[in-house]
Amino acid sequence: MDFVAQDYKAANSITITENSDRILSRDVDKLTAVQRVDFFITGTITEQQLGAVVNARIINARSKDVVAAATKFFPGDIFWETEQVTTRGGKLYRIENKSNGAAL
Repeated sequence: MDFVAQDYKAANSITITENSDRILSRDVDKLTAVQRVDFFITGTITEQQLGAVVNARIINARSKDVVAAATKFFPGDIFWETEQVTTRGGKLYRIENKSNGAAL
């Protein structure tokens, strides 16, 4: 059986503004009609001191049965091996590359 992944928040067009380009929307009038859905993938990411725990579930859309689930800890040092990113004032900034001391 083949499965096709769809993002239910994908809009019908790209929204371009001075500060961003977006294809995802929460405005129902801008969303593409959802095709037949068999399963949902959902989950959470919980930040911890040394990394993050990811919990994921695959749910049957009709029966609401959880057909698969997984929990995995990801150590913090794997997220940004060569560069780091931070936000300031709602904007993304790259900060110093710790491997060679050069600013990005």
